[in-house]
Amino acid sequence: MENLPLFETAHDGSLAMERSLDVVQLEFNGAHTLSWQELFSGFDTLHAITYSSGIDFIYRLLAFFARAEIIFGCDEVISYSL
Repeated sequence: MENLPLFETAHDGSLAMERSLDVVQLEFNGAHTLSWQELFSGFDTLHAITYSSGIDFIYRLLAFFARAEIIFGCDEVISYSL
């Protein structure tokens, strides 16, 4: 898989746009109060990036999914003795 840069530095040192961005405009339609179990129910796959969730929560969450891929942005939440 090719790693494509979004921004590149021009010869004069300024930031040059290399590619276009897709920007989505949304409307807020309301809010619902759910437990975390209700939030994730009905799905069988999880793809997530987290910087703050601890490994204990992630371990409980994984029981809900047949397949999961999680990227931890902060290595302090992971024990290296796993």
